[in-house]
Amino acid sequence: IIRFLNSNNPLDLLNFFYEYNLFRISQIADNKRIRSYSQKTLEVVMNRLDKTNKTQYSEILKKEGFKNIAKAIRNVAVNAIYLSRRNDEYKKIIHFGLASELKRASLTEKTLIEWLNNFCSTYNANLDRFAFANPDKKLPFSKIKQDDIENMMNLIEDYSQPRIVGSLLLAYGLASTSKKEEVETEVEETIE
Repeated sequence: IIRFLNSNNPLDLLNFFYEYNLFRISQIADNKRIRSYSQKTLEVVMNRLDKTNKTQYSEILKKEGFKNIAKAIRNVAVNAIYLSRRNDEYKKIIHFGLASELKRASLTEKTLIEWLNNFCSTYNANLDRFAFANPDKKLPFSKIKQDDIENMMNLIEDYSQPRIVGSLLLAYGLASTSKKEEVETEVEETIE
């Protein structure tokens, strides 16, 4: 974070969020509670960075496809861990190593688009498998739509900065929602 404060470079800030999220997910997996930054906090920080640096990165956070794929990331990296504590069937949905995969994929537009397509197809396939194995249960999460994928591909191409787009996707996806840890509410609704 000190590096970001000295440089005002958004990648330094997003790298801090990446490292913090790795720590946070490991703590959640170990049944430990740890506070997260919120999506609202990320929006405020990116708005201020845009004003300072004359960029428009905060606009990325407003796109519907971006939000839906970020939610899918949260579902398989955080929410599924909470669900799996009550039912082992949900362990099949957890995507371990997602943060590292996305960070590596964000080096180029091509690799980020490939990762995005692979993630979305795997995510939807896992939900289909869950539905087939558990016909009496509703899906724990919404599927990703083709429009969401196309919206993200357009963002990647329009901004031509895959590291920023990928890092924002990860940071926003793993941030807590504006409601107080909506995760537990979603988990309770899914289990009932």
